[in-house]
Amino acid sequence: MFRLILSILLLQGLESQWIEVQPFDIKASLQFSPIEGDDTVISGYTITVLEEQIPQAVDEIKSFRVEVILESGYSITGIVDEWRGVVVESASGLEKMKAVEMTIVIEGWNYWEFDFFTVNVWYKLREDGEERL
Repeated sequence: MFRLILSILLLQGLESQWIEVQPFDIKASLQFSPIEGDDTVISGYTITVLEEQIPQAVDEIKSFRVEVILESGYSITGIVDEWRGVVVESASGLEKMKAVEMTIVIEGWNYWEFDFFTVNVWYKLREDGEERL
């Protein structure tokens, strides 16, 4: 019983290291297998987060955790350690903003969908002395 309680407390502590942030844009892409009769696809979900939504410097981020929930209820969750800086336009097209763009790729499955229900994004800061790769 003691181990169970200790495990739950440790998991809650690890979970609290993730800081939620709102995504700015979500795009889906598909590549179908070039092999005749092969129904598998490579799905990509690209998520953009505005830097102004992140209170810390982007250089201090260790990784992002992304959860994509599709209309069908299928959930895709991944940890992203690589991202790139981009510049995006506001909806009006009058303002340019710095953003971070990351992609989750799922290879070799025969189910795909473009309709999103929700996308959740969290980030984790690096520990003291930990450098970005």
